Amino acid sequence: PKSFAQAYLEVCGLTVSQDEAEQIWEKCEGNCIAMNLFAQAVLRRKRKMTDLLQLPLPKWSYDARKWCKELLSDLGEPEREAGKRLALFDEPVERDLLLHLGASQDGLDKLLDWKLADCLDGDRFVLHDIIRDYWRSETSQEEKRQWHSEAGRWLQEQAENWRKERPENLDDRESSDLRVWVSFLRRAFWHFVTAKENASALKVAEPITEFLHRWGEWAENFRICQKAYELAKELGNEEQIALWSHRLAMGHHDLGDYEEAERLYKESLEISERLGNLAGKAITLHALGRLAQNRGDYEEAERLYKESLEIKERLGNLAGKAMTLGALGLLRKEQGRIEEAKE
Repeated sequence: PKSFAQAYLEVCGLTVSQDEAEQIWEKCEGNCIAMNLFAQAVLRRKRKMTDLLQLPLPKWSYDARKWCKELLSDLGEPEREAGKRLALFDEPVERDLLLHLGASQDGLDKLLDWKLADCLDGDRFVLHDIIRDYWRSETSQEEKRQWHSEAGRWLQEQAENWRKERPENLDDRESSDLRVWVSFLRRAFWHFVTAKENASALKVAEPITEFLHRWGEWAENFRICQKAYELAKELGNEEQIALWSHRLAMGHHDLGDYEEAERLYKESLEISERLGNLAGKAITLHALGRLAQNRGDYEEAERLYKESLEIKERLGNLAGKAMTLGALGLLRKEQGRIEEAKE
């Protein structure tokens, strides 16, 4: 509200009269971001506020980018370069990562001084959406690609360091601790995707989907599986296509999209057979058996389970064998074949 303009500008560090505050409010159409940009520009430039009020700026709601271009044009090189790197991220980002990308400590401090960025708990920096969008538009595609690649490598390294410090079985870790590791890998994945480094993206994605599924983060898990499947296709890597078509099929299966799940499972199965990957074949046969059971096709489900079981026995896969025997038992119980199920 206009009546709070003076108090808000004072929070931004600019002390003005009520009348001046209302003039700024009108110039900025009451937008808090525009008012903050305006206040910081007055403080930085040490110019009369009336000079800035007379700038021929369009309505904020019509072209906020022009406001950013004009009111941020006097920033020094350190803060401008820090801002461009910070604009790369949608989520709050670690100071150390920004410094790794080439931002300077001086530049980050000045972004905070001019209230263009916030520093959240854990020493993470964030920009407002509109300022972030402006700085992204001022950054070349090659700079973005390079910084996304470097960010992916830094995050991957953090995940590797975390793992080295915890050599025990991941299943023995507390969920909150594991989430740190998964977060590093998930973020690295999307940076590699943006940098178009498909092989690196697939490498960091492979360990994490199991945990996302376990924690009920199905939407993010599905999104990663879908993108990883597309990347594997682009690379033409059949082992990766088999892996990610299976994992994506699991997502469609859970959503009740049995037709698409079957298509993807069969794609994975065909590749595993061609590559001689018996372990992968057994896993997908089991999944197809579960799909047939969900559809009520018990005869086909039993055939698929038995074929999966035979391969697992041949491979000496005791855990896999136990899983498929359990599935056969539940299938027979579902059919009313109680005595056979007990076997």
